Amino acid sequence: GANNDERESIEASIANISSSSCARNVRVVTRIRPLSSAEKARGCGSSLTTIPSSKGKKEGEDSSSKTELLFVDSSPISGGGARNSSETNNKRPFEFDTVFHSETSQEEVYTRSGASYSIRNDLTKGFNVTILAY
Repeated sequence: GANNDERESIEASIANISSSSCARNVRVVTRIRPLSSAEKARGCGSSLTTIPSSKGKKEGEDSSSKTELLFVDSSPISGGGARNSSETNNKRPFEFDTVFHSETSQEEVYTRSGASYSIRNDLTKGFNVTILAY
């Protein structure tokens, strides 16, 4: 069906990326966890913002190839001690190859991250493959 066609299209794109000369050995992807029911009950909002990353871009590199995840620490105490009240000191950026939002299914993360492709193709060709999920 359409779901299989979409999966095959995604896997073909990943295969193209993997076989290109600019393929990297390590890719880092993350999924933003949904708010818990307790967090929702307290009226908490997400402290994360995703923005296209411009750090470390090489000339000609696709601007959408990396995503920066900005964590804004709104807690009164950070790291066990008093925190500087400056707005800029409580924002911490992290750069990922791909950021999946909380609505993304586990299957979609598995497929779109390249994990399924790496297991089926790279591993069977004798390449070492490590997938760390937490």
